[in-house]
Amino acid sequence: MNHAVKALVSFSLLLLTAASLQAEPRVLSVHFLPPEYFVGDTVEMRVVLDPDGESILAPAALPRVDWMVFRDAVVEPVGDSLELRLFFSSFAPGTRTLPDVNFRGYTLKGMKIHTSSILKENDNGEIAELQGQLYLPGTFFLIFITAFLVFAGPVIVITSAGFVRRRTRSLFLTLSRRRPYWRLRHDLKELSSQTLIMPDRDFYYALSDAIRSYISRRTGIDCITTTIHEIRIVMLDIFPEQDSALRLIHFLEYADTIKFAGREAGAAQKGDDLLRLRELSAEIEARFRIGERREKGETVDVDI
Repeated sequence: MNHAVKALVSFSLLLLTAASLQAEPRVLSVHFLPPEYFVGDTVEMRVVLDPDGESILAPAALPRVDWMVFRDAVVEPVGDSLELRLFFSSFAPGTRTLPDVNFRGYTLKGMKIHTSSILKENDNGEIAELQGQLYLPGTFFLIFITAFLVFAGPVIVITSAGFVRRRTRSLFLTLSRRRPYWRLRHDLKELSSQTLIMPDRDFYYALSDAIRSYISRRTGIDCITTTIHEIRIVMLDIFPEQDSALRLIHFLEYADTIKFAGREAGAAQKGDDLLRLRELSAEIEARFRIGERREKGETVDVDI
């Protein structure tokens, strides 16, 4: 009787063991996203199971180890299968076995991972020797230019200071000499817009003042308050035997006849006088520039 009871108990245990083995979920596939990963990367491992009717839920807690970090674990149904998704980051290069992860209803164990490393593995396992300093392309050229500027820069600055100073002074002098003509051109342009509305006397007052101001700024002699006779002396002293200077004097005399003698001039006449004065002032300015070039010893063409 005792032998029969023992046999029955053994047979029952055998049936229970077979049933539990038959109910164990099967792993259908395992893949990683990304397929190749490196130290510190966040990796998703997907394990597809045939649950065989078992209910599997995400783990209540994830294991802790010193060479990796588990970040999350979820369970997703995929058709008739279940997909266990495990998110982790490995900090140990090479092939290692994951610690067991206890999903509720299933324990994931024996899973191996391979973590790549960007560091080259040394065949003999020894520490590599120190390498020389790496430099960006063009570094030595920049060092050479910097050293050249540090040592040769002061010499260049000292030797070129005189030339730069002379050129700067010449440039400012040229600009100061050109400014009176630019101012005259601006004044004539302003007057051209007022030929119809300005009275004849006021118009020629403004025109005469613009000419006198130009001569004063160009020669450095006050021609604003001087008489036409004195302006004639100044202009003929600068431009001897030049009819352009005389024509400018005649124009001032003509303007005085309208200002003081009551001579009338219509809008058409004022427009013609402006045009004539533009051409005459351009000729006078060209004569001034020829004189300046002669002072510098340059060869000039006097055919104006």
